[in-house]
Amino acid sequence: MAAVGLRLGQQLQRSTFLFPGSILGAPAPSTSRTSCASQSVRALKKQSHSSSPKGSGGKGSIAEKSKVESGSRGGGGSHPSRKKLDSGSSLKLDESIIASLPMPKPPAGFILDEAGRVVLVAPAANRVVTIVDPATQRPLECMIRRAFRSSQGQDCLLLLPLDMPLQILKIEEESEGLRELSDDELQAVLPTAAYALAKRRLHLIISGFCLTARGGFCYTEEHVLDLNTDNGEGLGGSLAEGVEIANFQLNDDEYLIYTPFDPLMFVAKRDEVTGELKIADDELLDDEVVLDAIDEENEFQALVDEEDAINETLREAK
Repeated sequence: MAAVGLRLGQQLQRSTFLFPGSILGAPAPSTSRTSCASQSVRALKKQSHSSSPKGSGGKGSIAEKSKVESGSRGGGGSHPSRKKLDSGSSLKLDESIIASLPMPKPPAGFILDEAGRVVLVAPAANRVVTIVDPATQRPLECMIRRAFRSSQGQDCLLLLPLDMPLQILKIEEESEGLRELSDDELQAVLPTAAYALAKRRLHLIISGFCLTARGGFCYTEEHVLDLNTDNGEGLGGSLAEGVEIANFQLNDDEYLIYTPFDPLMFVAKRDEVTGELKIADDELLDDEVVLDAIDEENEFQALVDEEDAINETLREAK
């Protein structure tokens, strides 16, 4: 059994799958939107669902399963190494700074007024969907971050897993580096990994696309890992940083459980015949409207991080 995933969910039905404006009951727009994000965001790498790096099994790597990678923010909270604003800066820090910040479009299902106050929220059930891994038929529950139509009129969603994505790596004693596990290796360590997480009040879930954990998790700066410097040559690719969740030993071998900093994003489209959600192919990922949706999400998260930093500085200045 290949391993990395979430939990059971129901098959999506045409009547329960809501897009753009219809999440809140309004007609869905058919025109594309132009984002003001920088061109650097367009350099986001997309991972082919069929590619698998040497040494990993068909489901061994989180990056293989993510259709979009973002460099703005990690799952489970903002970047712990984010620098605080300097209270001695020539910039006058007061509430007017927050008010003057740009207002990117909020996540799907929320409507804000000009002051940023929430005026309307879609039902919780309308803001969550399930995608199914075609290789294992296991489901993955996701929150809807963006809902839009492609340039070709396809209904699309930008999704994030509801639970914390995980990856299990083997610590190589000789090289002091990390190695991804094959499917067979991963299957063998899952019971021990589940126990290691349970000791930290986390529940391991195996389902489509990636391993995840459900439960409360807190971390400090000491838990942050730079996989390309802290552990020999690292794993390469875009998984350069993450947060250590747990360590465990099995048969004299040591393993590391971590979650990547960058959010695990999926772009999904709705099948016009069956109404089911399917992971977008490479051609759709190159669509300008899809890239705009990714820009929009990154703009929103960047504003959230900036707002948090300003609020923290204001509190310390009082």
